[in-house]
Amino acid sequence: MLAPEAFRYFLPAFLYASLESYASLSVFVSELVGALTEPSRTDVVEALDRATRLPSGLGLPDDMTELLRKQQIEWFDSGTPLAIFHERFDSLTPAEGGAILDFFVALQEAHGADFPFGELEIAVDRYWDRYRAFMDN
Repeated sequence: MLAPEAFRYFLPAFLYASLESYASLSVFVSELVGALTEPSRTDVVEALDRATRLPSGLGLPDDMTELLRKQQIEWFDSGTPLAIFHERFDSLTPAEGGAILDFFVALQEAHGADFPFGELEIAVDRYWDRYRAFMDN
């Protein structure tokens, strides 16, 4: 919801609050992890597939699910999600990227069990691991 510059401006506070007040911000932290994860088409397809496997009566009607699938895949294929991610993060300095990598390490140590689908590792593997070389020096 924030412009890339605004997102980067508030990001240090988001990271700090996520670690310091995790219990009251766990839903926000989950959304932040999503925002810090380079999106992939596979993520969109898998999320939609999970939605179709909900028990009867809990999911959307089939026609609505198919419309949602079509819209979400078209939106991803438009390049918008990747463009947003790269606008936010491609201009970070090595120190800034390293701080985000440190955030993921700290979050994994403190609350990794709350991310049972490997969300933290996926985020690091897709993008943030490139900053490890800067942190090792």
